[in-house]
Amino acid sequence: MTALVGCPECDLLQRPARLESGGVALCARCGARLYEAGAPAQHRVLALALASLIVLPLASAFPLVGLDLKGSLIETTLFGAARALYDDDMRLLAGLVFATTIVLPAAVLAALVLAVAPLGLGTRARALLLRAVHAGMPWCMLEVFLLAVLVALAKLGKMATVVPDTAAWALGALVVLWVATLTAMDPFAIWKR
Repeated sequence: MTALVGCPECDLLQRPARLESGGVALCARCGARLYEAGAPAQHRVLALALASLIVLPLASAFPLVGLDLKGSLIETTLFGAARALYDDDMRLLAGLVFATTIVLPAAVLAALVLAVAPLGLGTRARALLLRAVHAGMPWCMLEVFLLAVLVALAKLGKMATVVPDTAAWALGALVVLWVATLTAMDPFAIWKR
């Protein structure tokens, strides 16, 4: 029996087709991308995910931005921003910021590394890890947070001198690595393996 491919958009089950090198298989119902021939190797996904896991603590722990207001420098970290929201009685928002920018990205990247690394995990363990990656990805809001930081810095730039710090550059690199990881990941190839 031939394995079926489920469309990630409309859930239509389809039989996989043989493709020429560089060809892309599209869903018969909605036209979403299913898989491609000659997809990037899993070692590329592993390398990008590991690089993201290295950069994530840098983006979380170091100062994100400094505001120079009349000679006084105020700095905050990503964790400090969530803590400030918590201290200002915005506990739900603090939890969401902490979860979507630190905890969930770390968990999704760790699960992805374990799923694609040649560790001798069983099929069931890899399937659970891939399901966790798939379920957690929509909740990782790194690029949304970066956009919010840029908008806030543009607004604050009128009141004070804004100095991007180590974590700002790390967050920018993390978003690029995050998108590259998701682009290089071919779920069909991982499931097939």
